[in-house]
Amino acid sequence: MTVECDDIEMWRNGPLDRAYDLVLWDGDYDDDVTVDSRPEITEKIKSVFRINDDYYSSIPDDPKPSTARKLLKEADRLCDRIIEQADHILPSDPPA
Repeated sequence: MTVECDDIEMWRNGPLDRAYDLVLWDGDYDDDVTVDSRPEITEKIKSVFRINDDYYSSIPDDPKPSTARKLLKEADRLCDRIIEQADHILPSDPPA
């Protein structure tokens, strides 16, 4: 599949973002509410959502090579699935 479009506005908040949300649905890395809030608000949010104190600073261990291969295969499968469903993600061509 080839996508040829240099209209940045068409892509902004459009098909690329929808594909991004399908693959990278866990967007907590982009959480500025708990990071930029006053400490008492941050503590309340973390308490309500049961967020550990080290959640934003802990780094997971690297997967073993065999696990990494499985994860890459699964990511590849998910990307193939998105491409197969591109008609639902990408906008239709404008009428000629």
